[in-house]
Amino acid sequence: MEPALSIATEIRERRLDVEVVGNCFSSCANYIFPAGADKSISGLGVVAWHGNMSHMLHMHAVGTKPLDAKALKEV
Repeated sequence: MEPALSIATEIRERRLDVEVVGNCFSSCANYIFPAGADKSISGLGVVAWHGNMSHMLHMHAVGTKPLDAKALKEV
């Protein structure tokens, strides 16, 4: 997650466009794709979302997937 957030920050700060030409799942879909000034999905490109940091906090809160102190701080 940290590398994707760093990449997303650079994309946003530089106002870069994002084009998906393959698979963009997980952190790519949650952070990198939305960071683009202009976003496009070409050819066979796929963007698919599943959980995100809020989802991780919810799972921790309800006891489904407790996080240790270090992970909880990162989230």
